[in-house]
Amino acid sequence: MKDCKNEYLGRIPAHWGEKRLRFLGTCQNGISKSSEYFGEGYPFVSYGDVYKNPALPEKGSGLIRSNEDDRNTYSVRYGDVFFTRTSESIEEVGFTSTCLKTIDDATFAGFVIRFRPNNQEELIPEFSKYYFRSDAHRKFFVKEMNLVTRASLSQELLKKLPVLLPPIAEQKKIANFLDKKCSEIDKLIAKKEELLADLESYKKSLIYEYVTGKKEVQQTTIIPFPATVSCKDKRFAQAVLLTKILDEFGNYHSGRVKVAKTLYVIENHIGFDFDTDVIRQVAGPLDEKYYKAEAIIRHNNWFSVLTQGGTTRYFAQKNKLMSTDYYS
Repeated sequence: MKDCKNEYLGRIPAHWGEKRLRFLGTCQNGISKSSEYFGEGYPFVSYGDVYKNPALPEKGSGLIRSNEDDRNTYSVRYGDVFFTRTSESIEEVGFTSTCLKTIDDATFAGFVIRFRPNNQEELIPEFSKYYFRSDAHRKFFVKEMNLVTRASLSQELLKKLPVLLPPIAEQKKIANFLDKKCSEIDKLIAKKEELLADLESYKKSLIYEYVTGKKEVQQTTIIPFPATVSCKDKRFAQAVLLTKILDEFGNYHSGRVKVAKTLYVIENHIGFDFDTDVIRQVAGPLDEKYYKAEAIIRHNNWFSVLTQGGTTRYFAQKNKLMSTDYYS
């Protein structure tokens, strides 16, 4: 390892190179046209396309009446890196999006700066996508930029940006690794968002049913979800929690997908570690551990489980309340 020339980047591998952006390519501000030119014509890459996407969408979100000179000067080609150049705050300046596929006849917005590498012998687009999107560079811009009424990134400041240059083979290795890992993380985020959306929908439905008289509040004592369950076997403890969830629903026709998702969210929320997951495919949750918990509630005669016509329903049984013996 060696000390980087720029302190904010810390120590870097000894064999990595380092250059200012100005020595790696050219910069170009985007096209400036009045409003009547937009809405028809040729593809147009907007500020939002850059701000929201690490990799530029294959089609710009807008259209513009551009001429041939415009399309040559403000072209969008494979390997180009686009920087947001102006915003209300420094935190939103310098966001990047890398073009991984040339957009024919496209131009890009005036509030954006295009960096076009001289070649791909020092910097490949797949690595650029992650490198320039890194939050580390925000420290450089915040330090160097003067905020007046609006934050603005000039070409001169952008050209001073330090760029770390691993060997090309290592850039490919890093990009492939991050593609895989980021895809896995995005799937987990989507799964969590789907679970939260289902719970939010259930909450709205619950409020509606009670405030409009569709359901009545029963005069019974509701036992909160236990903080712990007094049994050593994880799957048995999960079955106890599953029984409590079904009892709280009060509607045993909720279906396996909804119940399994709710169980998964509550396990995480209250800190239970049952090593479960929700794998969403056509048939719904396929985690075998969930089916084992389901088998336990049937075996103990807490709930029966009936699947008919692709729909799973749960029916309370006489031993249901015995599950509460395992609360502590």
